[in-house]
Amino acid sequence: MADPVTLGVMALMGGSAIQALAQDQAGKDAKKFHEANAAIIKAESEAEARAAGEEAGLKRSEKARLAALQNVRYAKSGVKAGTGTSLLVRLDSLARIEQQAQVLQERGTFARDLGKSRSALEIAQGKSARKSGRLQAIGSLATGLGTAGMLRYMT
Repeated sequence: MADPVTLGVMALMGGSAIQALAQDQAGKDAKKFHEANAAIIKAESEAEARAAGEEAGLKRSEKARLAALQNVRYAKSGVKAGTGTSLLVRLDSLARIEQQAQVLQERGTFARDLGKSRSALEIAQGKSARKSGRLQAIGSLATGLGTAGMLRYMT
């Protein structure tokens, strides 16, 4: 049968090893969580950018339809479409729609860029959590070894 000090040292080392494994696993789990979160953020921002691009395309289609409709209305009323007030009204209407399309497009680009930045931050946080878990595990093992060594030395 082992003496009480040896049993204590063995228990201390076993506890330190279990604690180190748990800290290392927590770091791995945190890294996986942050990577998964980064993938979700990236997918959401890309979907938002695509939706904004589609909306901008619809606005531009609306602009083309409006231009054609204005041509028909001007022709029916006998107004020359490319001169005077009719031209100014037409240009103003089309410019407003194009401006709306550009705002939508810019919103999509901003969403995509923001998503990339947030995704990169999540990945960095995951790497940091992994490194922290690893360092805490090493610290637990070192503390356990040091304490066990002192117990052996003192007896």
